[in-house]
Amino acid sequence: MIFNINNLYSKLIDNSSPSNIRKLTIAIIILTVITAELRMHPFDSSFRFGLGVITFAFAALYIRQISLSTLTFGVAIAILTFRTLGDFYFSGDVLEALLTNIPGAVYYLTFGILIKLTNVNKYYSNPLVQGIILGVIDFGSNVIELTLRWLLIYEPIFSTSLSLKLIELFIVGFLRMIIVTGVYSSIRQYHLEAINNVERQKRREILLLTSNLQSEVFFVQKSSKDIERLIYDGYSLYEQLLENEKPELANMALNISTNSHEIKKDYDRIISGLRSLLKPPSLKGNTFTELVKLMTEANIDYAQKMGKEIDFITDLRVDFYPTNPMMIVSIINNLASNAVEAINYKGQIKIIALCNNESNLQISISDDGPGLTEEKQRLIFRTGYSRKGNCIEKRSTGLGLTHVDNLVSYLHGSININSAIEKGTTMLITFPVETVVKEWYFGETNRSEKYPL
Repeated sequence: MIFNINNLYSKLIDNSSPSNIRKLTIAIIILTVITAELRMHPFDSSFRFGLGVITFAFAALYIRQISLSTLTFGVAIAILTFRTLGDFYFSGDVLEALLTNIPGAVYYLTFGILIKLTNVNKYYSNPLVQGIILGVIDFGSNVIELTLRWLLIYEPIFSTSLSLKLIELFIVGFLRMIIVTGVYSSIRQYHLEAINNVERQKRREILLLTSNLQSEVFFVQKSSKDIERLIYDGYSLYEQLLENEKPELANMALNISTNSHEIKKDYDRIISGLRSLLKPPSLKGNTFTELVKLMTEANIDYAQKMGKEIDFITDLRVDFYPTNPMMIVSIINNLASNAVEAINYKGQIKIIALCNNESNLQISISDDGPGLTEEKQRLIFRTGYSRKGNCIEKRSTGLGLTHVDNLVSYLHGSININSAIEKGTTMLITFPVETVVKEWYFGETNRSEKYPL
Protein backbone atom coordinates (compact mmCIF):
# COMPACT_ATOMS: atom_id res chain seq x y z
CA MET A 1 0.00 0.00 0.00
CA ILE A 2 2.74 2.43 0.98
CA PHE A 3 4.70 1.47 -2.12
CA ASN A 4 1.72 2.27 -4.37
CA ILE A 5 1.02 5.59 -2.68
CA ASN A 6 4.68 6.49 -2.93
CA ASN A 7 4.78 5.69 -6.67
CA LEU A 8 1.61 7.69 -7.31
CA TYR A 9 2.95 10.66 -5.40
CA SER A 10 6.30 10.48 -7.20
CA LYS A 11 4.61 10.47 -10.60
CA LEU A 12 2.50 13.47 -9.66
CA ILE A 13 5.35 15.69 -8.47
CA ASP A 14 8.31 14.55 -10.58
CA ASN A 15 7.62 17.42 -12.95
CA SER A 16 6.67 20.20 -10.55
CA SER A 17 5.60 22.68 -13.23
CA PRO A 18 2.83 25.20 -12.37
CA SER A 19 0.45 23.26 -14.61
CA ASN A 20 1.10 19.98 -12.78
CA ILE A 21 0.82 21.65 -9.38
CA ARG A 22 -2.58 23.10 -10.37
CA LYS A 23 -3.75 19.68 -11.54
CA LEU A 24 -2.56 18.10 -8.31
CA THR A 25 -4.30 20.78 -6.23
CA ILE A 26 -7.57 20.29 -8.09
CA ALA A 27 -7.28 16.51 -7.73
CA ILE A 28 -6.82 16.80 -3.96
CA ILE A 29 -9.75 19.21 -3.65
CA ILE A 30 -12.01 16.81 -5.56
CA LEU A 31 -10.80 13.84 -3.51
CA THR A 32 -11.43 15.77 -0.27
CA VAL A 33 -15.00 16.64 -1.35
CA ILE A 34 -15.70 13.00 -2.24
CA THR A 35 -14.25 11.51 0.95
CA ALA A 36 -16.07 14.15 3.01
CA GLU A 37 -19.33 12.49 1.93
CA LEU A 38 -18.26 9.34 3.81
CA ARG A 39 -19.81 10.62 7.03
CA MET A 40 -21.86 10.07 10.14
CA HIS A 41 -24.23 12.44 12.01
CA PRO A 42 -23.61 12.03 15.76
CA PHE A 43 -25.95 14.72 17.15
CA ASP A 44 -29.16 14.17 15.17
CA SER A 45 -28.48 17.34 13.18
CA SER A 46 -26.78 18.49 9.98
CA PHE A 47 -23.42 18.37 11.79
CA ARG A 48 -21.28 15.50 10.45
CA PHE A 49 -18.05 13.63 11.00
CA GLY A 50 -16.52 12.98 7.56
CA LEU A 51 -13.32 11.48 6.23
CA GLY A 52 -12.56 14.47 4.01
CA VAL A 53 -10.43 16.07 6.71
CA ILE A 54 -8.12 13.01 6.67
CA THR A 55 -7.44 13.57 2.97
CA PHE A 56 -7.06 17.32 3.51
CA ALA A 57 -4.71 16.99 6.52
CA PHE A 58 -2.57 14.37 4.81
CA ALA A 59 -2.15 16.55 1.71
CA ALA A 60 -1.34 19.58 3.88
CA LEU A 61 1.39 17.64 5.70
CA TYR A 62 2.87 15.53 2.95
CA ILE A 63 2.61 17.39 -0.33
CA ARG A 64 4.75 20.45 0.28
CA GLN A 65 4.69 21.59 -3.37
CA ILE A 66 1.09 22.75 -2.99
CA SER A 67 0.31 26.12 -1.41
CA LEU A 68 -1.51 25.43 1.86
CA SER A 69 -3.45 28.70 1.55
CA THR A 70 -4.64 27.83 -1.96
CA LEU A 71 -5.59 24.31 -0.90
CA THR A 72 -7.45 25.55 2.20
CA PHE A 73 -9.57 28.14 0.38
CA GLY A 74 -10.11 25.77 -2.55
CA VAL A 75 -11.40 22.97 -0.31
CA ALA A 76 -13.62 25.35 1.69
CA ILE A 77 -15.23 26.81 -1.45
CA ALA A 78 -15.61 23.38 -3.09
CA ILE A 79 -17.24 21.87 0.03
CA LEU A 80 -19.63 24.83 0.33
CA THR A 81 -20.55 24.74 -3.36
CA PHE A 82 -21.05 20.98 -3.61
CA ARG A 83 -23.10 20.62 -0.44
CA THR A 84 -25.20 23.74 -1.11
CA LEU A 85 -26.09 22.55 -4.60
CA GLY A 86 -26.97 19.11 -3.24
CA ASP A 87 -29.23 20.45 -0.48
CA PHE A 88 -30.83 22.98 -2.84
CA TYR A 89 -31.65 20.17 -5.28
CA PHE A 90 -33.62 18.33 -2.59
CA SER A 91 -35.06 21.28 -0.60
CA GLY A 92 -35.45 24.02 -3.22
CA ASP A 93 -34.44 26.70 -0.67
CA VAL A 94 -31.08 28.17 -1.67
CA LEU A 95 -30.70 30.38 1.46
CA GLU A 96 -31.36 27.49 3.83
CA ALA A 97 -28.95 25.29 1.90
CA LEU A 98 -26.29 27.99 2.02
CA LEU A 99 -26.66 28.70 5.76
CA THR A 100 -26.65 24.98 6.55
CA ASN A 101 -23.34 24.40 4.78
CA ILE A 102 -21.38 27.57 5.62
CA PRO A 103 -20.27 26.11 9.00
CA GLY A 104 -18.86 23.02 7.26
CA ALA A 105 -16.81 25.19 4.91
CA VAL A 106 -15.64 27.31 7.86
CA TYR A 107 -14.48 24.08 9.56
CA TYR A 108 -12.03 23.35 6.70
CA LEU A 109 -11.02 27.01 6.55
CA THR A 110 -10.25 27.05 10.28
CA PHE A 111 -8.46 23.70 10.09
CA GLY A 112 -6.13 24.91 7.30
CA ILE A 113 -5.42 28.25 8.97
CA LEU A 114 -4.54 26.56 12.30
CA ILE A 115 -2.21 24.09 10.55
CA LYS A 116 -0.39 27.03 8.99
CA LEU A 117 -0.26 29.04 12.23
CA THR A 118 0.98 26.15 14.38
CA ASN A 119 3.47 25.00 11.71
CA VAL A 120 2.66 21.42 12.66
CA ASN A 121 4.98 20.14 9.90
CA LYS A 122 8.01 20.84 12.06
CA TYR A 123 6.99 18.01 14.41
CA TYR A 124 7.46 15.37 11.71
CA SER A 125 10.08 13.57 13.81
CA ASN A 126 7.60 13.12 16.69
CA PRO A 127 4.37 11.60 15.32
CA LEU A 128 2.69 11.49 18.74
CA VAL A 129 3.12 15.23 19.34
CA GLN A 130 2.09 15.95 15.76
CA GLY A 131 -1.03 13.78 16.17
CA ILE A 132 -2.00 15.49 19.43
CA ILE A 133 -1.63 18.96 17.89
CA LEU A 134 -3.69 17.93 14.87
CA GLY A 135 -6.31 16.42 17.20
CA VAL A 136 -6.57 19.72 19.10
CA ILE A 137 -6.85 21.59 15.78
CA ASP A 138 -9.63 19.23 14.66
CA PHE A 139 -11.40 19.65 17.99
CA GLY A 140 -11.17 23.46 17.84
CA SER A 141 -12.40 23.54 14.25
CA ASN A 142 -15.37 21.32 15.17
CA VAL A 143 -16.28 23.60 18.10
CA ILE A 144 -16.25 26.63 15.77
CA GLU A 145 -18.43 24.75 13.27
CA LEU A 146 -20.93 23.75 15.97
CA THR A 147 -21.05 27.31 17.31
CA LEU A 148 -21.77 28.68 13.81
CA ARG A 149 -24.55 26.15 13.32
CA TRP A 150 -26.13 27.30 16.56
CA LEU A 151 -25.82 30.97 15.53
CA LEU A 152 -26.91 30.61 11.88
CA ILE A 153 -29.59 27.92 11.89
CA TYR A 154 -30.32 27.55 15.62
CA GLU A 155 -29.51 23.86 15.79
CA PRO A 156 -29.93 22.78 19.46
CA ILE A 157 -26.64 20.90 19.49
CA PHE A 158 -25.82 21.67 23.09
CA SER A 159 -29.25 20.81 24.45
CA THR A 160 -27.85 17.62 26.00
CA SER A 161 -24.69 17.16 28.09
CA LEU A 162 -22.15 19.68 26.82
CA SER A 163 -19.15 17.94 28.37
CA LEU A 164 -20.15 14.60 26.80
CA LYS A 165 -20.40 16.17 23.36
CA LEU A 166 -17.05 17.91 23.71
CA ILE A 167 -15.39 14.65 24.79
CA GLU A 168 -16.90 12.92 21.78
CA LEU A 169 -15.62 15.67 19.50
CA PHE A 170 -12.11 15.38 20.92
CA ILE A 171 -12.00 11.56 20.69
CA VAL A 172 -13.17 11.53 17.07
CA GLY A 173 -10.81 14.35 16.13
CA PHE A 174 -7.89 12.62 17.84
CA LEU A 175 -8.60 9.27 16.13
CA ARG A 176 -8.86 10.89 12.71
CA MET A 177 -5.55 12.67 13.15
CA ILE A 178 -3.84 9.53 14.46
CA ILE A 179 -4.76 7.93 11.13
CA VAL A 180 -3.24 10.89 9.29
CA THR A 181 0.02 10.94 11.26
CA GLY A 182 0.27 7.15 11.14
CA VAL A 183 0.06 7.01 7.35
CA TYR A 184 2.25 10.10 7.00
CA SER A 185 4.94 8.69 9.33
CA SER A 186 4.89 5.31 7.55
CA ILE A 187 5.40 6.88 4.14
CA ARG A 188 8.06 9.25 5.45
CA GLN A 189 9.89 6.35 7.08
CA TYR A 190 9.69 4.45 3.81
CA HIS A 191 11.22 7.43 2.00
CA LEU A 192 14.00 7.78 4.58
CA GLU A 193 14.87 4.09 4.39
CA ALA A 194 14.93 4.22 0.59
CA ILE A 195 17.19 7.29 0.67
CA ASN A 196 19.45 5.73 3.30
CA ASN A 197 19.74 2.52 1.29
CA VAL A 198 20.74 4.47 -1.81
CA GLU A 199 23.24 6.54 0.17
CA ARG A 200 24.72 3.43 1.81
CA GLN A 201 25.04 1.75 -1.56
CA LYS A 202 26.74 4.80 -3.09
CA ARG A 203 29.03 5.19 -0.09
CA ARG A 204 29.93 1.51 -0.30
CA GLU A 205 30.71 1.74 -4.02
CA ILE A 206 32.77 4.91 -3.56
CA LEU A 207 34.61 3.39 -0.63
CA LEU A 208 35.42 0.20 -2.52
CA LEU A 209 36.54 2.11 -5.58
CA THR A 210 38.67 4.44 -3.48
CA SER A 211 40.22 1.63 -1.45
CA ASN A 212 41.11 -0.22 -4.65
CA LEU A 213 42.62 2.90 -6.18
CA GLN A 214 44.54 3.67 -3.02
CA SER A 215 45.96 0.17 -2.99
CA GLU A 216 47.05 0.80 -6.59
CA VAL A 217 48.68 4.04 -5.41
CA PHE A 218 50.46 2.07 -2.70
CA PHE A 219 51.67 -0.39 -5.35
CA VAL A 220 52.92 2.46 -7.57
CA GLN A 221 54.58 4.05 -4.55
CA LYS A 222 56.35 0.78 -3.81
CA SER A 223 57.55 0.67 -7.43
CA SER A 224 58.75 4.25 -7.07
CA LYS A 225 60.87 3.24 -4.08
CA ASP A 226 62.23 0.29 -6.05
CA ILE A 227 63.19 2.70 -8.84
CA GLU A 228 64.85 4.95 -6.27
CA ARG A 229 67.04 2.03 -5.17
CA LEU A 230 67.78 1.31 -8.82
CA ILE A 231 68.90 4.92 -9.30
CA TYR A 232 71.20 4.66 -6.31
CA ASP A 233 72.65 1.33 -7.50
CA GLY A 234 73.08 2.69 -11.05
CA TYR A 235 74.94 5.74 -9.85
CA SER A 236 77.15 3.61 -7.59
CA LEU A 237 77.94 1.42 -10.59
CA TYR A 238 78.76 4.54 -12.63
CA GLU A 239 81.30 5.71 -10.02
CA GLN A 240 82.90 2.25 -9.83
CA LEU A 241 83.23 2.03 -13.62
CA LEU A 242 84.85 5.47 -13.73
CA GLU A 243 87.35 4.40 -11.13
CA ASN A 244 88.12 1.30 -13.22
CA GLU A 245 88.59 3.57 -16.28
CA LYS A 246 85.68 2.18 -18.29
CA PRO A 247 84.06 5.40 -19.49
CA GLU A 248 81.71 3.82 -22.07
CA LEU A 249 80.18 1.41 -19.56
CA ALA A 250 80.13 4.19 -16.97
CA ASN A 251 78.10 6.42 -19.31
CA MET A 252 75.64 3.58 -19.95
CA ALA A 253 75.17 3.13 -16.20
CA LEU A 254 74.73 6.89 -15.81
CA ASN A 255 72.09 6.95 -18.58
CA ILE A 256 70.20 4.11 -16.90
CA SER A 257 70.30 5.97 -13.60
CA THR A 258 69.22 9.27 -15.24
CA ASN A 259 66.33 7.66 -17.17
CA SER A 260 65.22 5.83 -14.05
CA HIS A 261 65.18 9.14 -12.24
CA GLU A 262 62.84 10.59 -14.91
CA ILE A 263 60.56 7.56 -14.58
CA LYS A 264 60.51 8.02 -10.82
CA LYS A 265 59.50 11.67 -11.22
CA ASP A 266 56.62 10.57 -13.49
CA TYR A 267 55.56 8.01 -10.88
CA ASP A 268 55.68 10.66 -8.16
CA ARG A 269 53.52 13.00 -10.26
CA ILE A 270 51.00 10.20 -10.81
CA ILE A 271 50.93 9.41 -7.09
CA SER A 272 50.49 13.07 -6.20
CA GLY A 273 47.70 13.51 -8.75
CA LEU A 274 45.82 10.42 -7.61
CA ARG A 275 46.07 11.39 -3.96
CA SER A 276 44.70 14.84 -4.68
CA LEU A 277 41.78 13.29 -6.57
CA LEU A 278 41.00 10.55 -4.08
CA LYS A 279 38.79 11.96 -1.37
CA PRO A 280 37.12 8.92 0.19
CA PRO A 281 34.32 9.06 2.77
CA SER A 282 35.83 9.61 6.18
CA LEU A 283 36.43 6.32 7.97
CA LYS A 284 38.13 7.74 11.03
CA GLY A 285 35.01 7.30 13.17
CA ASN A 286 34.32 3.76 12.00
CA THR A 287 35.16 0.76 14.14
CA PHE A 288 36.58 -2.46 12.73
CA THR A 289 33.17 -4.12 13.11
CA GLU A 290 31.51 -1.40 11.04
CA LEU A 291 34.13 -1.76 8.31
CA VAL A 292 33.66 -5.53 8.21
CA LYS A 293 29.90 -5.06 7.94
CA LEU A 294 30.43 -2.64 5.07
CA MET A 295 32.70 -5.09 3.22
CA THR A 296 30.34 -7.98 3.90
CA GLU A 297 27.37 -6.13 2.42
CA ALA A 298 29.45 -5.15 -0.61
CA ASN A 299 30.52 -8.75 -1.25
CA ILE A 300 26.98 -10.03 -0.78
CA ASP A 301 26.02 -7.71 -3.65
CA TYR A 302 29.02 -8.98 -5.62
CA ALA A 303 27.98 -12.61 -5.08
CA GLN A 304 24.43 -11.86 -6.18
CA LYS A 305 25.66 -10.20 -9.37
CA MET A 306 27.69 -13.34 -10.10
CA GLY A 307 24.58 -15.48 -9.55
CA LYS A 308 25.98 -17.20 -6.46
CA GLU A 309 24.26 -18.13 -3.20
CA ILE A 310 26.81 -17.35 -0.50
CA ASP A 311 26.18 -16.91 3.22
CA PHE A 312 28.53 -14.60 5.13
CA ILE A 313 29.19 -15.28 8.83
CA THR A 314 31.18 -12.90 11.02
CA ASP A 315 32.58 -13.70 14.45
CA LEU A 316 34.32 -10.57 15.71
CA ARG A 317 35.56 -11.05 19.25
CA VAL A 318 37.39 -7.74 19.39
CA ASP A 319 36.60 -4.27 18.14
CA PHE A 320 38.79 -1.23 17.66
CA TYR A 321 39.40 1.94 15.67
CA PRO A 322 41.97 1.05 12.98
CA THR A 323 45.09 3.14 12.55
CA ASN A 324 44.73 2.92 8.78
CA PRO A 325 41.11 1.98 8.01
CA MET A 326 41.50 2.26 4.24
CA MET A 327 44.21 -0.42 4.20
CA ILE A 328 42.08 -2.69 6.38
CA VAL A 329 39.15 -2.19 4.00
CA SER A 330 41.33 -3.01 0.99
CA ILE A 331 42.75 -6.18 2.61
CA ILE A 332 39.39 -7.56 3.75
CA ASN A 333 37.61 -6.65 0.52
CA ASN A 334 40.25 -8.29 -1.70
CA LEU A 335 40.30 -11.50 0.32
CA ALA A 336 36.50 -11.66 0.59
CA SER A 337 35.98 -10.99 -3.12
CA ASN A 338 38.56 -13.67 -3.99
CA ALA A 339 36.68 -16.10 -1.75
CA VAL A 340 33.44 -15.22 -3.57
CA GLU A 341 35.15 -15.88 -6.91
CA ALA A 342 36.55 -19.21 -5.69
CA ILE A 343 33.16 -20.65 -4.68
CA ASN A 344 31.45 -22.41 -7.57
CA TYR A 345 27.81 -21.58 -6.95
CA LYS A 346 26.72 -22.03 -3.35
CA GLY A 347 28.80 -21.79 -0.22
CA GLN A 348 29.80 -19.98 2.93
CA ILE A 349 32.40 -17.39 3.86
CA LYS A 350 33.39 -16.78 7.48
CA ILE A 351 35.30 -13.81 8.89
CA ILE A 352 36.80 -14.16 12.37
CA ALA A 353 38.78 -11.59 14.37
CA LEU A 354 40.42 -12.16 17.75
CA CYS A 355 43.50 -11.41 19.84
CA ASN A 356 45.50 -14.55 20.46
CA ASN A 357 47.58 -12.64 23.00
CA GLU A 358 48.04 -9.03 24.05
CA SER A 359 50.38 -8.21 21.18
CA ASN A 360 48.86 -9.91 18.12
CA LEU A 361 45.59 -9.46 16.27
CA GLN A 362 44.40 -12.26 14.01
CA ILE A 363 41.89 -11.96 11.18
CA SER A 364 40.85 -15.03 9.21
CA ILE A 365 38.70 -15.26 6.09
CA SER A 366 37.56 -18.79 5.26
CA ASP A 367 35.55 -20.22 2.39
CA ASP A 368 34.26 -23.70 1.62
CA GLY A 369 35.28 -23.52 -2.02
CA PRO A 370 37.25 -26.13 -3.99
CA GLY A 371 40.53 -25.35 -2.23
CA LEU A 372 44.08 -24.98 -3.58
CA THR A 373 46.91 -27.37 -4.29
CA GLU A 374 50.23 -26.84 -2.52
CA GLU A 375 51.80 -25.56 -5.73
CA LYS A 376 49.10 -22.99 -6.24
CA GLN A 377 49.38 -21.90 -2.62
CA ARG A 378 53.02 -21.01 -3.31
CA LEU A 379 52.05 -19.00 -6.40
CA ILE A 380 48.96 -17.25 -5.14
CA PHE A 381 50.62 -13.97 -4.13
CA ARG A 382 52.67 -13.64 -7.29
CA THR A 383 51.71 -10.84 -9.66
CA GLY A 384 49.58 -12.18 -12.51
CA TYR A 385 47.83 -15.01 -10.71
CA SER A 386 44.21 -14.96 -9.57
CA ARG A 387 41.71 -17.31 -7.96
CA LYS A 388 39.26 -16.87 -10.83
CA GLY A 389 36.90 -19.76 -11.12
CA ASN A 390 37.88 -22.80 -9.11
CA CYS A 391 41.64 -22.36 -8.98
CA ILE A 392 44.65 -20.43 -10.19
CA GLU A 393 44.84 -21.52 -13.76
CA LYS A 394 44.48 -18.35 -15.77
CA ARG A 395 46.87 -15.49 -16.08
CA SER A 396 45.11 -12.18 -15.35
CA THR A 397 45.90 -8.86 -13.77
CA GLY A 398 46.19 -10.80 -10.52
CA LEU A 399 47.02 -7.69 -8.52
CA GLY A 400 44.42 -8.08 -5.76
CA LEU A 401 46.25 -10.72 -3.74
CA THR A 402 49.60 -9.12 -4.53
CA HIS A 403 48.26 -5.91 -3.01
CA VAL A 404 47.04 -7.82 0.02
CA ASP A 405 50.51 -9.27 0.55
CA ASN A 406 52.13 -5.84 0.13
CA LEU A 407 49.64 -4.11 2.44
CA VAL A 408 49.99 -6.79 5.12
CA SER A 409 53.78 -6.49 4.91
CA TYR A 410 53.53 -2.70 5.11
CA LEU A 411 51.60 -3.10 8.38
CA HIS A 412 54.33 -5.50 9.63
CA GLY A 413 51.93 -8.42 9.50
CA SER A 414 52.02 -11.90 8.00
CA ILE A 415 49.55 -13.92 5.96
CA ASN A 416 49.30 -17.70 5.91
CA ILE A 417 47.21 -20.02 3.75
CA ASN A 418 45.57 -23.20 4.95
CA SER A 419 43.83 -24.98 2.10
CA ALA A 420 42.79 -28.46 1.10
CA ILE A 421 41.19 -29.73 -2.08
CA GLU A 422 37.35 -29.85 -1.81
CA LYS A 423 37.56 -28.56 1.77
CA GLY A 424 38.07 -24.84 1.25
CA THR A 425 40.66 -22.19 2.00
CA THR A 426 41.48 -20.07 5.05
CA MET A 427 43.55 -16.89 4.85
CA LEU A 428 44.97 -16.11 8.29
CA ILE A 429 46.43 -12.63 8.80
CA THR A 430 48.40 -11.77 11.92
CA PHE A 431 49.17 -8.14 12.80
CA PRO A 432 51.11 -6.60 15.65
CA VAL A 433 48.49 -4.71 17.65
CA GLU A 434 50.51 -1.49 17.67
CA THR A 435 50.48 -1.21 13.85
CA VAL A 436 46.72 -1.61 13.27
CA VAL A 437 44.92 -0.65 16.49
CA LYS A 438 44.60 3.07 17.09
CA GLU A 439 42.22 2.67 20.02
CA TRP A 440 40.25 -0.25 21.41
CA TYR A 441 36.48 -0.03 21.29
CA PHE A 442 34.88 -1.36 24.45
CA GLY A 443 31.27 -1.28 23.35
CA GLU A 444 29.50 -4.43 22.26
CA THR A 445 32.02 -7.19 21.54
CA ASN A 446 31.79 -10.81 20.45
CA ARG A 447 29.62 -9.75 17.55
CA SER A 448 28.54 -12.83 15.67
CA GLU A 449 26.27 -12.27 12.71
CA LYS A 450 25.03 -14.24 9.76
CA TYR A 451 24.29 -12.56 6.47
CA PRO A 452 22.24 -14.96 4.35
CA LEU A 453 21.96 -14.27 0.64
